[in-house]
Amino acid sequence: MTWVCERGTFIHIPKCAGHSVMEYYTGTPYQKGWLHQRLSEIKAERTWTIVRHPITRLVSYWLYEKRIGRTELECMLWLETRKPKSMDWYLDGWVDEILYFENLPIDWPKANIGNSKPARFYTWNTDIEEYIINTYTNDFERFGYERTMD
Repeated sequence: MTWVCERGTFIHIPKCAGHSVMEYYTGTPYQKGWLHQRLSEIKAERTWTIVRHPITRLVSYWLYEKRIGRTELECMLWLETRKPKSMDWYLDGWVDEILYFENLPIDWPKANIGNSKPARFYTWNTDIEEYIINTYTNDFERFGYERTMD
């Protein structure tokens, strides 16, 4: 979903603080009927988004879908079957401002708090981390994330 606020139009990438943004800023949907639009699908003068470490984001996405009953698959099979879109896919153009989930202020509201265990808890004994690193290479490169959770 895209939201307009004083910062501009927010491009909501799944599992990157979107619900918190909608709670923090007041406003109305930029375009109704769309959830998680690509940048190229909207018309906006100024855009901004929040990105998140790809491994943490995707593990959080899987845990969220398990929690709401959308999947019963283990993480690796879910990744291979569901094939979540990369952050780079959503941001298929120039973004005026990119905030990093990891650097959000401590007082930023947390509207959709998931599991408190770190992503490493779910990836330490599997090939999940390697799969994400190889599949989401553009996210690591474009947004400057380390290719590890250490």
